[in-house]
Amino acid sequence: MYTMKGDRHYEYEFAGSFVGKVGPFDDKRHMLDVGSGTRAAMAKLAVSRGWVVEAVDLMPCDWRHTGFRMTLGDFRTVALARYAYDLIMCVSTIEHFGLPGRYDVTRYEVDADLEGMARIRKVCADGAQVVLTIPVGYDAVLSPYHRVYGVERLPRLLEGFKATQQKFFRKEGGVDDYVPCSYEEAMDEEPLLEPAHYAALGCFVLERRG
Repeated sequence: MYTMKGDRHYEYEFAGSFVGKVGPFDDKRHMLDVGSGTRAAMAKLAVSRGWVVEAVDLMPCDWRHTGFRMTLGDFRTVALARYAYDLIMCVSTIEHFGLPGRYDVTRYEVDADLEGMARIRKVCADGAQVVLTIPVGYDAVLSPYHRVYGVERLPRLLEGFKATQQKFFRKEGGVDDYVPCSYEEAMDEEPLLEPAHYAALGCFVLERRG
């Protein structure tokens, strides 16, 4: 039975490749890490490469650095330090918005993910890149784990953006490890909830339209 085992390896490898070295902190290149988690892996990588990073999550990260700011709260409504960011990371995050039972989410909100993406669009600086990784396949809500984005929900999630790069991964052949696949193969993947939750992966680089 397939599981989500190994998903972070592919997501972090994809996302990390877009965190380029930008020089000393006084260059003021700003990254926003939406749903950084308590480990803040992408934020730490970005700070090590010269970015000034603001991380937003419902749960705190105790890491401290002059180039790192932790902001606690619901990303859709919390006050941010800036009006716009040059790079926005949303790694395995948006699919959890509004699904109670994990990550301190307590109330079901059917369109919380769409609202989150709308705010991401609002805080993009001119020419900003958004790196997004999500479960994909047949449209589904695998509560309390995550949503799965298919041919119906995915276009709604990406409304207002254009994808400049995208990669897809799924599991096949009875081996519990992800392998690259096409968009069509990913969209045709049936997500599982029991006995273990599973979905294919979609990794995107987005730019704001207009």
